[in-house]
Amino acid sequence: NKVLGDVISLTEEQCQMFVDAVHLVQVPKDTEVFQEGNKGTAFFIVQEGYLRLTRGDSGREIKLHRGDTFGELALLYDEPRRETVIALMDCKLWVMPQLAFRNICQTFAHRRHQEFVAMLNAIPALQAHVDESAFMTLATVMEETVLDEGDEVCVKGEEQGVLFVVYEGICTVQGDRPRELKKG
Repeated sequence: NKVLGDVISLTEEQCQMFVDAVHLVQVPKDTEVFQEGNKGTAFFIVQEGYLRLTRGDSGREIKLHRGDTFGELALLYDEPRRETVIALMDCKLWVMPQLAFRNICQTFAHRRHQEFVAMLNAIPALQAHVDESAFMTLATVMEETVLDEGDEVCVKGEEQGVLFVVYEGICTVQGDRPRELKKG
């Protein structure tokens, strides 16, 4: 799920928290899991079966099957459901209640923030020029961007004033002083 993936990436410990928070439910064929306009109360993972997700404003339909997730947007943004989901056959769904979903997301966000603060604190160029108390603020405004191998991060002469920090992986600097940059 792209939306969820943008919010969390799970460590082994976080996976266990996720597993502990869900329960399995049987959903008979033709059952409406939720309807557009309803309040979001849970996040769902398809274990077995097929479901149809219909977006009311566009009429767009998506078929959901094993491994697909749905229901997170209403929980993330505290908005009414934007779609209706109906079981096309008997299904098994893993269900995570809203409170557990929010707690896990907040835990992940807090841990990620702490990681960013620690990483910023470890960058010598920042230590020399940035007051230690500012690292918390900097970590709050950092945006994570995922790049694929071969993607350009920045090009000499383009947009200035953006600080890039390698969080995971390796970035190759080309030009006058070629080198590899790693985390931090």
